[in-house]
Amino acid sequence: MPQLDILLFSSQYVTGLLFCLGFFYFSKTVLPYISFFVKLEEYNILNSLEISDEILDDKQHLLVLRSSNRKVVQSLASRINFFKKKTFGTYIFL
Repeated sequence: MPQLDILLFSSQYVTGLLFCLGFFYFSKTVLPYISFFVKLEEYNILNSLEISDEILDDKQHLLVLRSSNRKVVQSLASRINFFKKKTFGTYIFL
Protein backbone atom coordinates (compact mmCIF):
# COMPACT_ATOMS: atom_id res chain seq x y z
CA MET A 1 0.00 0.00 0.00
CA PRO A 2 2.77 2.53 -0.68
CA GLN A 3 0.56 4.43 -3.14
CA LEU A 4 -2.10 4.93 -0.48
CA ASP A 5 0.54 6.25 1.95
CA ILE A 6 1.80 8.74 -0.65
CA LEU A 7 -1.75 9.84 -1.43
CA LEU A 8 -2.53 10.41 2.26
CA PHE A 9 0.73 12.29 2.75
CA SER A 10 0.12 14.54 -0.24
CA SER A 11 -3.47 15.31 0.80
CA GLN A 12 -2.28 16.25 4.30
CA TYR A 13 0.43 18.41 2.73
CA VAL A 14 -2.07 20.21 0.51
CA THR A 15 -4.48 20.68 3.43
CA GLY A 16 -1.70 22.12 5.58
CA LEU A 17 -0.59 24.41 2.78
CA LEU A 18 -4.13 25.69 2.22
CA PHE A 19 -4.53 26.27 5.96
CA CYS A 20 -1.28 28.28 6.06
CA LEU A 21 -2.32 30.36 3.06
CA GLY A 22 -5.74 31.00 4.58
CA PHE A 23 -4.24 32.06 7.89
CA PHE A 24 -1.77 34.36 6.11
CA TYR A 25 -4.62 35.98 4.14
CA PHE A 26 -6.70 36.36 7.33
CA SER A 27 -3.82 37.94 9.23
CA LYS A 28 -3.09 40.43 6.44
CA THR A 29 -6.66 41.49 5.66
CA VAL A 30 -9.08 40.83 8.51
CA LEU A 31 -7.00 41.09 11.69
CA PRO A 32 -5.79 44.69 11.15
CA TYR A 33 -9.37 45.73 10.47
CA ILE A 34 -10.64 44.05 13.65
CA SER A 35 -7.84 45.43 15.82
CA PHE A 36 -8.46 48.89 14.37
CA PHE A 37 -12.09 48.86 15.51
CA VAL A 38 -11.04 47.51 18.92
CA LYS A 39 -8.76 50.57 19.17
CA LEU A 40 -11.71 52.74 18.16
CA GLU A 41 -13.66 51.34 21.10
CA GLU A 42 -10.73 52.11 23.43
CA TYR A 43 -10.68 55.71 22.18
CA ASN A 44 -14.43 55.84 22.60
CA ILE A 45 -14.23 54.80 26.25
CA LEU A 46 -11.21 56.91 27.15
CA ASN A 47 -12.11 60.15 25.39
CA SER A 48 -15.91 60.13 25.23
CA LEU A 49 -15.80 59.96 21.47
CA GLU A 50 -19.03 59.59 19.55
CA ILE A 51 -18.77 57.52 16.37
CA SER A 52 -21.60 57.01 13.92
CA ASP A 53 -21.34 55.30 10.56
CA GLU A 54 -24.08 55.54 7.97
CA ILE A 55 -23.94 53.74 4.66
CA LEU A 56 -24.89 56.19 1.91
CA ASP A 57 -24.62 53.67 -0.90
CA ASP A 58 -22.55 50.57 -1.60
CA LYS A 59 -19.33 52.60 -2.04
CA GLN A 60 -19.61 55.45 0.47
CA HIS A 61 -19.93 55.69 4.22
CA LEU A 62 -20.72 58.81 6.20
CA LEU A 63 -18.56 58.60 9.31
CA VAL A 64 -19.17 61.20 12.00
CA LEU A 65 -16.58 61.59 14.76
CA ARG A 66 -17.42 63.91 17.66
CA SER A 67 -15.19 64.57 20.62
CA SER A 68 -14.14 67.41 22.87
CA ASN A 69 -10.53 66.59 21.99
CA ARG A 70 -9.74 67.65 18.40
CA LYS A 71 -6.42 65.74 18.32
CA VAL A 72 -8.23 62.46 18.96
CA VAL A 73 -10.53 63.07 16.00
CA GLN A 74 -7.60 64.01 13.74
CA SER A 75 -5.64 60.92 14.82
CA LEU A 76 -8.60 58.65 14.14
CA ALA A 77 -9.27 60.30 10.78
CA SER A 78 -5.68 59.68 9.70
CA ARG A 79 -5.89 56.04 10.84
CA ILE A 80 -9.15 55.55 8.98
CA ASN A 81 -7.60 57.02 5.83
CA PHE A 82 -4.81 54.44 6.19
CA PHE A 83 -7.25 51.54 6.64
CA LYS A 84 -9.87 52.62 4.11
CA LYS A 85 -7.94 50.81 1.40
CA LYS A 86 -8.82 47.57 3.20
CA THR A 87 -12.53 48.37 3.35
CA PHE A 88 -15.03 48.43 0.54
CA GLY A 89 -15.88 52.12 0.61
CA THR A 90 -14.67 55.63 1.10
CA TYR A 91 -15.31 57.67 4.21
CA ILE A 92 -16.56 61.24 4.32
CA PHE A 93 -15.65 63.12 7.49
CA LEU A 94 -17.87 65.80 9.03
